[in-house]
Amino acid sequence: MGVDVRPPSIPRVRSSGSWDQPEHLLLWVRTGSACLRMEDSPECRLAGGEGVWIPANPGNRWTLVTEPGTVAFPLLTHPSLAAETHSENTAEPRRFVVPDGWQDWLIQHFNLMVTPLTGHGYSQDALVDLLRGAGRRPPPRSEDTRPDGVDPPSMPRAGGAREVADELLRNPALDFTVDEWAARVLSSPRTLLRDFRADTGLTFEQWRLRCRLSAAVEFLAAGLGVDQVTARVGFASRSGFTRAFRQQFGSTPYGFSRTLSAHPAAGEHSRRTAAVRQAEDLVTMMRGGRVAPDAPGLLPATRTIPHANDSHVLCWAYRGSGYLGVGERRYEWGRGVATWIPAGVEHVTGVHQDSISLPIGDADAGDLRLTEPLQVQFSPDWDDYLLFCSIIARTPMRPDGYDPGHVLDLFADQVAAQ
Repeated sequence: MGVDVRPPSIPRVRSSGSWDQPEHLLLWVRTGSACLRMEDSPECRLAGGEGVWIPANPGNRWTLVTEPGTVAFPLLTHPSLAAETHSENTAEPRRFVVPDGWQDWLIQHFNLMVTPLTGHGYSQDALVDLLRGAGRRPPPRSEDTRPDGVDPPSMPRAGGAREVADELLRNPALDFTVDEWAARVLSSPRTLLRDFRADTGLTFEQWRLRCRLSAAVEFLAAGLGVDQVTARVGFASRSGFTRAFRQQFGSTPYGFSRTLSAHPAAGEHSRRTAAVRQAEDLVTMMRGGRVAPDAPGLLPATRTIPHANDSHVLCWAYRGSGYLGVGERRYEWGRGVATWIPAGVEHVTGVHQDSISLPIGDADAGDLRLTEPLQVQFSPDWDDYLLFCSIIARTPMRPDGYDPGHVLDLFADQVAAQ
């Protein structure tokens, strides 16, 4: 193996735009410093290790400026947050400091927000509880008390429909019309409806309902109240949610929660329950508690369902190990390995316990001729720069003159060096 190429310098970023998301923003600066300005909110300057939560305000203009060398993660939090928080003023930004040991936990939240890895509700749920305040301890989940049919519905394969499905899995409360969804994913309403029916056997409305009810079971299993769950999964009223839940599972949400409380599990807790409990500790820190919360435990293993991408995707192992499955072939990867996943090839990506793999770039078939996965090794010196690549590839936080094809050159240079 040759000498590793040194990473480029992380450039200054200045981004701006109009806030068009229903979610609230949590901005966390891992290294460096940043300044966030939003209309109707005071300017917020953050140093490494600091974060700020900014409530959503549709149409509000935002500007973010980072200094060279900065790695800052934008995390979206659930739109029902303000409705759930009664004891605190959620209309004002809230600053906090991230304790040692929690950084990778937040990076995994970002990862589940921007990839099809199965972390159903994990990202949104824990971040909401981080900010809304500590509630009661949720009861442990018993596997024997879960209703039948709680898994998320099968995913559509067509590009626009798949984007819609991914967003709804991450946030089932989104309530856009079919026309609004079509505009959002650059499709037509007719095509979107046709693709959902053809790929899943369900109408769009049926698919969204299944998605919401699946998420509702997980939220109830994590110990959240029926009113909280009603808001989080997008029902307009408790009665409507109760009726739909009973029709699907033969039990009311309240009855399901009581059954869970009466049958505590002796085994491990669900990923969501663990996330809620970790979030309660972070709330103590955010409220100025004198004792820093313990770092969370091991990150859970996770994987995608079988799917194909419209473009080649470059994924990098920031931590731990995992695999890429294409047909009967399995490509293993460890810490620092970057893997090109070919476009149009159905595959499964999995990460083992306590591991994180992030997308760091994409390439069109015209820019890269690729039929099989390609891999190369990056040293830990690249961590900050590749985290920065993942952020600018999946969010609007991009430097001037951003070229999505820069990852092709990075990969080629690293191959040549090795």
